[in-house]
Amino acid sequence: MKYFDISGPVRPGIWHYDAPYFPFQMQSLSKPKWEDFPYYAESINMPMQSGTYIETAGHVFPGQLTTAQVPLERTVLLPSYCLQMPTAANSKITKEMIVDALKRIGSPSLVGKGLIISTGWFKHWFESDFMTDGPYFSADVMEFIVESKVSLLGSDMPYWDSASEPTGHLLTFFKSNALMLAPIYGTDQITEGAGQLIAIPLAIEGTSASPVRAVWVA
Repeated sequence: MKYFDISGPVRPGIWHYDAPYFPFQMQSLSKPKWEDFPYYAESINMPMQSGTYIETAGHVFPGQLTTAQVPLERTVLLPSYCLQMPTAANSKITKEMIVDALKRIGSPSLVGKGLIISTGWFKHWFESDFMTDGPYFSADVMEFIVESKVSLLGSDMPYWDSASEPTGHLLTFFKSNALMLAPIYGTDQITEGAGQLIAIPLAIEGTSASPVRAVWVA
């Protein structure tokens, strides 16, 4: 087996969503009085949607599964497929494009599986255009994902809807109770086809999103 870290680096100065979201913050804690030896510890302040995170339908619908309630079988060694779909800035990814990409790997059943869409946009992770110029999914992609009963959809794009012509298709996606994993990083190191996915959220209660360490197992 080979393990590929597909988690985005988290550090002060990385991208963040617009207000009410805010930048990632980290600071060192002072040495506690009860310790006689050198001591190093940090605290962080950040929205849950920072770095690579997993998100449930609770982001848009009340009373849904929290990240602490996500069954481990949905995030530990989840049978998954990766599609390599290099995409230019501000470009639309359509259902037809995804179906064609799936044909390259034998058009497998996606029921209960994970699906990773690798566009290469993660290469802009530290650039100013990462949040403004990324590719996005068309509405029929979300309809296809729901119809295919995908358990988890991941991509290296920070926004899945068009910024200029939004369709609100995330509501369609989350009505299926599928999990979102985004934005992932370093996905060009993954060979297109089948693998397994690890993306375990923190056991923080009462939240619809959580940072994860995402790993592709080939």
